[in-house]
Amino acid sequence: MTRQVGELKPLAQTRHLPPVPMTLFHPIEPLQSADVPEKKTPNWKLMGPGAVLVGLSIGAGEIIIWPRIAAEYGSSMVWAAIVGVFLQMWINLEIGRWTIATGETVYTGYCRMWRGFAFVFIGITIFAWIAPGWGRASGSALKALVGFSLDADWQDNKNWVWSDTLWTTITFVFVALALFGPKLVYRSVERTVEALVVIVVIGLIAVAIAVGTSQTWKELGIGMVQVGHVEESGRRRLNLNEEQTTQFKSGVITKPLCAAISASLELKNIDDESDLTITKESDAHWSIRVTDTGQTYPVTVKELSLIATTPAITAKAFFIALVFAGAGGTANLFYTFYLRDKHIGMGARIPSMHNPLRGKTEKTPTTGFAYVDNNANRGRFRKWLSFVRADQGWFFFGLNSVTILLFIFGALAVLRPDGIVPGKGTLVWDEAAVLEKVWGSAGRVTFLCVGLATLFSTQLALIDGVARSMADLLYTNFSAARKRDVGWWYLIVAGIWIVAGCVITFIMEGLGVSDLGFLFNAAYIGGFAMAIYVPLTLYMNLRHLPKSAKPGWFSIAMMVIASCVYVGFAVFCLVSEVRVRIGG
Repeated sequence: MTRQVGELKPLAQTRHLPPVPMTLFHPIEPLQSADVPEKKTPNWKLMGPGAVLVGLSIGAGEIIIWPRIAAEYGSSMVWAAIVGVFLQMWINLEIGRWTIATGETVYTGYCRMWRGFAFVFIGITIFAWIAPGWGRASGSALKALVGFSLDADWQDNKNWVWSDTLWTTITFVFVALALFGPKLVYRSVERTVEALVVIVVIGLIAVAIAVGTSQTWKELGIGMVQVGHVEESGRRRLNLNEEQTTQFKSGVITKPLCAAISASLELKNIDDESDLTITKESDAHWSIRVTDTGQTYPVTVKELSLIATTPAITAKAFFIALVFAGAGGTANLFYTFYLRDKHIGMGARIPSMHNPLRGKTEKTPTTGFAYVDNNANRGRFRKWLSFVRADQGWFFFGLNSVTILLFIFGALAVLRPDGIVPGKGTLVWDEAAVLEKVWGSAGRVTFLCVGLATLFSTQLALIDGVARSMADLLYTNFSAARKRDVGWWYLIVAGIWIVAGCVITFIMEGLGVSDLGFLFNAAYIGGFAMAIYVPLTLYMNLRHLPKSAKPGWFSIAMMVIASCVYVGFAVFCLVSEVRVRIGG
């Protein structure tokens, strides 16, 4: 008797775990045997999933993290941004491979191997994405666009119109309208994000034309080919007023001067005058010494500014940047939902998720199919896989690379010459202010529009992806969750995330915590998530897919490299954190 494809022994629910109580886990049905649907639509009409992933990516490392690195360290590490995007392209291809071959999300595939992965990815999703970093950054960009200074504090002005919480809430209202208004959720997200990506690309090209020089392009090109090079030091301008600059040159340290230096260099635990020592080396050179750590920052006079030399980028910061060169963290896994709702491959056999607020929804199956490995199905699968390759190659890698290079180019041309390294999430504001000086008010408005479109596209796609992930994990795995359909859980999770984002912004604003800290936290946790799911995805595809759907040797090699990179950095950062905690 021949074994049916839907009964492959590795996919049996009890292979890796003993039977579990029905009160906790809902049994995952075996893959059902079905033919791969024929691909009748040309690629250009199917394009969309990769574009949504680009919209998610551009507000992560592209506008926040990598321009900051370029502003401080120049173009020396541009190669790492391209490498990061390239590695994530191969990860996305393997995520797409599982979905088009089975119609399932990769989360369901992981949970077929071990039910505990449901708890793992629910925990990672909550801790990585609950803090509204992009929501607050998007609100700040909107606040600046309508004319309010980001330097103003609403508590000082006693007026809520200055509050980040108000403007963050406004952006979340627009997110809610985009997600809960249309009948088909994915279609709304896709069209909105694609429109925002067009605005971003056109705006970045206009900025590059306005401020670009041949020297900046040359510098960017050199950085792209210096693979493996990491700059030994960076530079930052000390943001001091005239009085503080005079005090600095006199060696007189006051609390306001101490606070300004600490903010400029992003130093921790600097509370009073005894924490810093200023030494004059010559008329043009000083040095700042941090008492607690012994770290010394040489300072040079450049025209009217004081430029401090900073240490090389830390391994943790580099890991964060590498993770967010692209979507990063569990955001790459959102691609599995985009393909399925676009009806790519076996995803065509799974109904699209409907908005429960726009009418009655049906129970959506979360388990998928396996095809009989014959000539007809092999040919159909290859056609769908070729689309995913084109989608990832042209959109995710191609468009992502262009946008991240344009953002870096803008930082090299506008921020780097003056040593401006934005802090506390003010990159959009700082670059817009400099552009205003060289291009007039049109430069300021253009970049603020680019910044708002960039950050809002990520905010929208992130809420959508998180809600999809949580709804899928809950509905697929837990018996109690089956009382409601996936669309209902999507609505609940998205609503909770929006409300929580507004509340957390209010609390963090009161405590003086910036959105930049939220973003770094998301990237750091996301890096550890990638160390888990990148090798797991490769194993799943090799172990459980039909022979004709398994990855080839080059895809395997790229996934092994990606696994080594993310696992290696995760282990290194974990060891470093332990050493810091125990004082080693």
